[in-house]
Amino acid sequence: MLSLQVAQGNAKGAIWTSGDAHHLPFPDGSVDISFFHFVLLWLADPIRALGEARRATRDGGAVIAFAEPDYSQRVATTSSLARIGQLQADSLYSQGANPNLGSQLEELFVSAGIQPIEVGELLSDPSLMKDESIGLELETLKSDLAKVVPARELDQLMDGLQETKEGLVTLQVPTFYCWAWVN
Repeated sequence: MLSLQVAQGNAKGAIWTSGDAHHLPFPDGSVDISFFHFVLLWLADPIRALGEARRATRDGGAVIAFAEPDYSQRVATTSSLARIGQLQADSLYSQGANPNLGSQLEELFVSAGIQPIEVGELLSDPSLMKDESIGLELETLKSDLAKVVPARELDQLMDGLQETKEGLVTLQVPTFYCWAWVN
């Protein structure tokens, strides 16, 4: 896998592996931290993945889910932005994701037998978004919408968003975190 090669090149002393989150390739209690970042929404069974993380993490270690989005909590200030937001959520559903998972983290942890220490929403100041962040957000949005919106209409939607930073900032998706010690 290319991503493993890149990781190995950037952290030569680390041991890297690839596997299925539902069947982690590690012995019981063999890792210090199990960390999910924009992953759980893509998994068929996030409770099973969290249970696997719990199994593989040593006592005193941590299981962390960081930056899991919840598109259902996005606030759009216009009907046009609400439509774009709904189209993006529909696209993610069609790709097999659960775009509304973020606010369910505490329940998922508990269902996996993990008692959360802290659960919350990551807060950001939209006015501090840098141009490169905005560009990445637009590319992600365009990629998601391309799966459900005809090309010509997509171009029109994207042109409208690029004209205003406020429009894009309004499309920010609330993201959530949860962490727990393993014992």
